[in-house]
Amino acid sequence: GHHLGARKWFSTSATMAHYPTSTQKRKWIFSDTQLNALHEANNSRAVEAVRENLRRSNACTPNDILRCDPPTVEEEAAIRKFYERQLLALCNSFKFPHKVHGAALIFFKRFYTRNSVIEFPPKAIMLTCMYIACKSEEAYVSSEQLARGAQQNVNQIV
Repeated sequence: GHHLGARKWFSTSATMAHYPTSTQKRKWIFSDTQLNALHEANNSRAVEAVRENLRRSNACTPNDILRCDPPTVEEEAAIRKFYERQLLALCNSFKFPHKVHGAALIFFKRFYTRNSVIEFPPKAIMLTCMYIACKSEEAYVSSEQLARGAQQNVNQIV
């Protein structure tokens, strides 16, 4: 027992020693200012794409509200926060291990550091992140089970 603990400590210490030069730190750790700038750039890019598409097509359906009346950066933050809470509630309803909750939330947040809710519907991304988290954390759930539990079409997940 003691030997395994020492090995685990060594492994963790060795891993932490490399953290300052890791890709995790370089590519995924942001200050509040950097994160806000990323979200503002994503929103601006997506809003401009929406405007260009509307200029070309001149059509807007009621189901396309995020594309026709795009949210502000602040509204996008509120939408993301809402779906983060939904994600955790759904993980709880499935009684997933906490490591699945954490992984799914990290995947969701990381996805939206590079993308906008205008471009990618957050409900579908939330479900996809949950599915990938279950796979990566070895907490098996089929896409059909997840879709049924979320009352969604399985095509939104895979």
